[in-house]
Amino acid sequence: MSLNKGFDWISIQTELEHARSYLVIQQMRYHDILTYEISVDRELQDYPILKMTLQPLIENALYHGIKNKRGQGLISIHGYVEDNSIILTVQDNGIGMSADRLAQLREELEKPAGSRSPQDDEQEGGFGLLNVHHRIRLYFGPAYGVEMKSTYMEGSTFMIRIPKSKEVNR
Repeated sequence: MSLNKGFDWISIQTELEHARSYLVIQQMRYHDILTYEISVDRELQDYPILKMTLQPLIENALYHGIKNKRGQGLISIHGYVEDNSIILTVQDNGIGMSADRLAQLREELEKPAGSRSPQDDEQEGGFGLLNVHHRIRLYFGPAYGVEMKSTYMEGSTFMIRIPKSKEVNR
C-alpha cells in the first residue's frame, strides 16, 4: 500500500486501511498496552490524501506517547469536515508533552522544509511529523498541515488539515 505504484495520492479509505494494518501489527507486539479506534465519516473516505500521512503520526503516538506511560494506551483516529477542510486527528492518551516541548515542536513546524540539520533529527525526533506537515504544505499551501495539542500525563492530539477537494496537485 505504501508504495502505491509510485503515486503520491491515494484515497482516505486506502490510507485508513494502511493505518489499520499498521495498528493491527503493533497491537500484536504491544497487546498489553495498545488499543485503537478509527472513526471517519464514510463520505470523506473517497477524497484524496497524500500517502503515508497517518502512519508516521500513529507511530509517534505509540513510541513517544503510549510506550512512555504506564497502563493501557488508546490511539483514536477521527475524521470530519470543518469549513471547507477535511480534518483527520490522531489522538493518544499517552504521556503527552511538556509545554516547552510542545512549543519547540510547533516552532519546528514553522521552519521551512529542509532547514533542520541531521543532528537535529537525531537529537529531537519528530522527523515523521515534520515530513507530513511539510509535504501537506508543499501541495496545499500554508493554510494546511499539522496542528498539535498536548498535555503532559494526559496525551496528545495531532490534527491534519487538508482541503476538501477531489482535485489533487500532481
